Amino acid sequence: MSDLSTRSLQLQPSRSWLLRVISSIALGVPAVLFTLWGGWIFAFWVGLFGALMIYEWDVIAYGGRRHSVYALHLAGLMAVLVLAGSGENLLSLLTIAAMAVISYLAAAREGLDGRWAGLAALYLLLPIHCLIWLRHLTLEPVAVVLWLLAVVWTSDIAAFAVGKTVGGPRLAPLLSPNKTWAGFAGAAAGGFVIGIAMGLLLGGRAAPLVLGPLGAVLAVIGQLGDLTESAFKRRFGVKDSSSLIPGQGGVLDRVDSLMFATLALAGLALVRGGDVLFLGFQL
Repeated sequence: MSDLSTRSLQLQPSRSWLLRVISSIALGVPAVLFTLWGGWIFAFWVGLFGALMIYEWDVIAYGGRRHSVYALHLAGLMAVLVLAGSGENLLSLLTIAAMAVISYLAAAREGLDGRWAGLAALYLLLPIHCLIWLRHLTLEPVAVVLWLLAVVWTSDIAAFAVGKTVGGPRLAPLLSPNKTWAGFAGAAAGGFVIGIAMGLLLGGRAAPLVLGPLGAVLAVIGQLGDLTESAFKRRFGVKDSSSLIPGQGGVLDRVDSLMFATLALAGLALVRGGDVLFLGFQL
């Protein structure tokens, strides 16, 4: 192999890392700003990602064929944004459930596999509803969403870095051949550390013994979300959900962990009456 070819192969990983860093900053900074801004600006940001997620799901499951299900999912997204953003949470949830049934029937009528259409309404729209709910109706909503984003982002980075550095046994080779148990442990450790740090920084009064495990649990749940999306892509023989994000694949590839972690944190918030960071915690 020539010196030029060898040098090119050596530069390729560094370029990939550079693309990942640049795209992460380009996505992360607006996410923080829109979270701080809140209101309909935040809903618009979430909705933009939701529309891209629906597009990618449609291309993977149905090959981008023209059909009514795509329009139905977009209509469901708009309804969820308006209803959840207005505080009409029950109506928003009922809309998601109805959209799952309607999408299934519409797809079956057009000769498509209705299971993927019905599942998409739940898989894509429910986390969007929960994220908007967390930003609007929880105690200290800004702190809650920023804490969630920090835990997911840090655990994803830790999983990638530790997995690449340590290697070792594969976590689920049939679903995602590149994920390792070391990376899985790294994600949990990253979630534990950032859960404590961000919780204290943002004013959470819970003891570190609460914030650390909570961050680790959400990190693990996020990794399960990553594996779930990998299983979906593997079902259709797709490596990345798209190439929309340089160095990282598609939007679904970027938010798969966040989707599952959001569902889990929203469930906790519901049980605790919106007190996610345990602001009312008494030692």
